[in-house]
Amino acid sequence: MDVFGLTSGVASVAARGQYTCAVTTGGGLKCWGEDSFGQLGDDAALTNQPTPVDVLGLISGVVSVSAGGSHTCAVTTAGGLKCWGRDISGQLGNDAALTDQPTPVDVLGLTSGVASVSAGGNHTCAVTSTGGVKCWGWDNYGQLGNDAALTSQPTQVDVAP
Repeated sequence: MDVFGLTSGVASVAARGQYTCAVTTGGGLKCWGEDSFGQLGDDAALTNQPTPVDVLGLISGVVSVSAGGSHTCAVTTAGGLKCWGRDISGQLGNDAALTDQPTPVDVLGLTSGVASVSAGGNHTCAVTSTGGVKCWGWDNYGQLGNDAALTSQPTQVDVAP
């Protein structure tokens, strides 16, 4: 079944749970589906969307997207990282007192130098342009790789070659 309005011009997609996002060939970002925590990034109404909507502030300049449990992150052409949606465990990385964000916010310390991102259930990890890994959010199973219980800001994780 074709997705309404996206029968061409899509570079990549990311889907998780009950929502999906697509990066267009023009660098725009569109999301659709469940929006209980603002993971679609379109506004503060938290309204489920059955068809793709533009993510506010990201109608161009997006390289890739990752869909997490209830949060979403995108790498920009400048190498920056923006996240939005649920922030129950600091997975947005903006140190905003664990407040859900219905529109994209900058991840602290990662406004450049990001190569890729992976959003997990309640944590996020990014690969830097130098090959390092930074992770933040909930660490109940050691998924941050740094032996911390909760880190709401990006923390460098050393990865053996």
